[in-house]
Amino acid sequence: MKSNFEYISLSEAIDKYYAGESLDGFFTITTDDGFRENYTNMAPILIENNLRATFFLVTNCIDNKDLMWRNKLHLFSNRLTIEEQSNAAQACADYFKLNQIQKEENLLQWSSRTWPMKLKDDAADFIWKFAKLDNLDSYLNIHKPYLEKNEIKELIDKGFEIGTHSKSHPYFSKLSLSELNDEILGSIKYIKKKFPHGSLNILSLPFGNRLSNKLELEFLKNNPNQVLSILGIHSALSNYVSPIKWERDLFELDLHLSIGTFTVVPYCRRILMQYA
Repeated sequence: MKSNFEYISLSEAIDKYYAGESLDGFFTITTDDGFRENYTNMAPILIENNLRATFFLVTNCIDNKDLMWRNKLHLFSNRLTIEEQSNAAQACADYFKLNQIQKEENLLQWSSRTWPMKLKDDAADFIWKFAKLDNLDSYLNIHKPYLEKNEIKELIDKGFEIGTHSKSHPYFSKLSLSELNDEILGSIKYIKKKFPHGSLNILSLPFGNRLSNKLELEFLKNNPNQVLSILGIHSALSNYVSPIKWERDLFELDLHLSIGTFTVVPYCRRILMQYA
């Protein structure tokens, strides 16, 4: 990739855009969720290759204070039998008065369809206790899946940037405006307070899913200059729109799709730019 593109940081990319400079031929690197592998695995490789990245953090999970609700469900899917998952879902639905899980659904699909976001953490914790898994605090203390503050500060000192991936990783499409404000602005406030150097007022959307245009416009109108960029994860032929609408290319692809992402797609983008 470095033979065809020049690396710049995400903050540099945004500065270039607002300065009216072309972003053709540049790339930047980001990751979501704030997993500890950013520190143990990814950062050393990037540093060795004179590269950096922007890490987007789920702030409620920093210091391994909690396990993100969808990560809990992934763990349930790996540890529980289909029957155990169904029993747990039925008990959870009864307790929180939710629609029951359907025969063809797994826990992830059922939660996406039926869970109100204000109940997501309580519902996931209910299933954890119902399934009698290891104590959650003990699990987090042993496995430490997320970055801790000292690791984040060290990454910043080494030239990495951080942004927000919300407080608790909800489906934004299921939130009210006040809930959206809390998830985004609350996370930004925390990051700015704990990491005043190296933190960006940039949001990486949970699940990569865009807000409705109406809700996004209302949020931005009510909070001018609070968010410089809102990033999705749906590859786009053109990112020559405002950074509020930027999309990213996924690395979580099979080999052939990855090759196309960094060969065919850039070629198409260059052609498109000629007619922009």
